[in-house]
Amino acid sequence: VTTFNRMTQHPTRDQPYFGIAIFELGKNDGVGCFYREDCYLIWAGDPAEAQSKFERKAGEQEYPLGASDDQSYVKLAHLVDLAPVSDAVHTGTADLYSRHFSNIAAYRTFETLLGGDSIL
Repeated sequence: VTTFNRMTQHPTRDQPYFGIAIFELGKNDGVGCFYREDCYLIWAGDPAEAQSKFERKAGEQEYPLGASDDQSYVKLAHLVDLAPVSDAVHTGTADLYSRHFSNIAAYRTFETLLGGDSIL
């Protein structure tokens, strides 16, 4: 018998994992190539299952170069990281992910919320 966590409605054997993927968004003519960072919350019973679900879900976002007027595409560029979220199962609140870096100036150049160039 499988029991469910009443807060998440997920089987209690599963645990949450947090994944980050980078996608390339572009056009055939090369004008307007940008990158998108997507974050995923994945429930899985073990790291291998989490990796498989992460790869599958991220892959669903891809689409090839369109025909006619829609000359755009989305391509998975990198699966950056996948990490377990250990405290969310028991507390209902979690620190989903921590990233460490050494150059805040470089980070600011691409993070639009910190003054980086807007792509819009």
